[in-house]
Amino acid sequence: MYISTNLNSINAHRNSKINSDQRAKAMEKLSTGYRINRAADDAAGLAISENMRYQINGFNQASRNIQDGISLIQTAEGATQEIHAMLQRMNVLANQSASGTYSDSDRAKIDLEFQQLKREINSIAENTNFNGINVLNGNRQLTATDTINWEKVNSGSDKHFYNIAWSGTQYLAVGFAGNTLASYDGTTWFEPHSPVTSVNLHSVKWDGSQFLITEGGKIYTTTDGVNRSGYSYSFPPHFDRLFIADYVGGKYIAVGENGAIATTTNPNVANSWVAQNSNTSEMLMDVASNGSEYIAVGKNGVILKSSDAITWSEQTSGVSDDLRQVVWANNQYVAVGSGTVLTSDDGQNWVKQQIPIAGFAPNNLLYDGENYHMVAGSTVLSSTDAVNWEVSKIGSGSQTQAIVFNGKEYIAVGMFGNIYKGTKDAMVSQGIAIQKGVEAENYLEIVVPDVRVSVLGISDANLISNNTSKTALVSINNAINLLSSERSRMGAYQNRLEHTLNNVLTSAENLSAAHSRITDTDMALEMTHLTKSQILSEAGQAMIAQANTLPQNILKILNA
Repeated sequence: MYISTNLNSINAHRNSKINSDQRAKAMEKLSTGYRINRAADDAAGLAISENMRYQINGFNQASRNIQDGISLIQTAEGATQEIHAMLQRMNVLANQSASGTYSDSDRAKIDLEFQQLKREINSIAENTNFNGINVLNGNRQLTATDTINWEKVNSGSDKHFYNIAWSGTQYLAVGFAGNTLASYDGTTWFEPHSPVTSVNLHSVKWDGSQFLITEGGKIYTTTDGVNRSGYSYSFPPHFDRLFIADYVGGKYIAVGENGAIATTTNPNVANSWVAQNSNTSEMLMDVASNGSEYIAVGKNGVILKSSDAITWSEQTSGVSDDLRQVVWANNQYVAVGSGTVLTSDDGQNWVKQQIPIAGFAPNNLLYDGENYHMVAGSTVLSSTDAVNWEVSKIGSGSQTQAIVFNGKEYIAVGMFGNIYKGTKDAMVSQGIAIQKGVEAENYLEIVVPDVRVSVLGISDANLISNNTSKTALVSINNAINLLSSERSRMGAYQNRLEHTLNNVLTSAENLSAAHSRITDTDMALEMTHLTKSQILSEAGQAMIAQANTLPQNILKILNA
């Protein structure tokens, strides 16, 4: 029997500590509700549970993302529903205007509502947003970049060409000494007719049913560049040069030298043009209209305004530079000339804009439904708002005089038979990515439609004549079909996301159950462990007390 080392007490103390530790762990699990509170509790289980927790958190957020995506689609689809209603109303108006029982004066009144509906469509497209994100103006759509890639094509001619127009099926370019050039695809060009005059052809415009061509001080029409009709030359005073004859704002208007302005109701009738008093002797070079008023521009910064194309008044342009061209597009007038760009929303108050090339003198200005393009030589300036301009090139030595856009590609014509075909860069995805899963690649890209009138193909639609009303009917029908397709696509997105949401919620639920089985405390089992450890701990303490009394037996022996 030993008294220096009480082995029984040591053994009882060790076991009592083990039982106390087990009791503490059981109490911790019961108080936290978790079986794994630290890696030491279950190293493998912790690794598995954390991976599951990562997936559960991802699925929970994905479900919220999907619900936000559904809300975004519903916002966009609600706006397009109203646009559909407006297109249907525009179809009714176009059908009414196309009837022969209405005069052009009646059609002009019908067109007022028609144009307001177009503007409201653009307003909805620009202002519909979800959480500050514009969803219907093309910023989030599959869009092409603004860069135009130009490729020279063989025109088969070395003549100079000053202007070009597109009829919907045929290009027609006009130029030096009565030369004309035509193409159906922009690649293969031919001479529709040998020159019948040595006079320069300054301009060609498409009025919806025929080309209008200015030949010096004369005007004629043609549907194919071959047969001429309505040849007019004897209206007083004799005009040396007319720079343009066009159909704008429901009227045929021609402008030229010495303040020349002439109008007609039917350009197919020979010598039907009537000279009007412009109240200026300045050379006039172009005319435009917003549907209710007319603007003419010319040399030395002259700008004229009229409500009927008969009585004209001079406006203050604030510049003395020659103004070569003016257009009404995107709810504003834009006039361009030698080193000058002017903008105005009413034709009366003009603002001079800055351009990146000092002294840039454009030969032609085009609005393609999204961007303005000015050309001179081999240089193109492009802008979405006529305020901020970007520079690009067509081709070295192209000497471009004019460009035209057919809705898909551009054609530029110039000196020495130079013709270039331009196309925009490949489509670049700018859709809205809805993260619908845990992995980075598990997302759905929603492409919401661009519903601006330029994309719907009705930016130039008007009801000011019988011909344009019939053309508008076709354009509106195409726009309705296009919008129907886009709305169907958004509906398909929504249905897909709703099914995806159900799957994500189910996955999250099942993963949560599996995670719970690994990490959560089995309360009944832990209570048995706690009870056992408590009993053993109390017994251990009693045994320590008993072990500590054993050395006292030695004292009894010694006392004996």
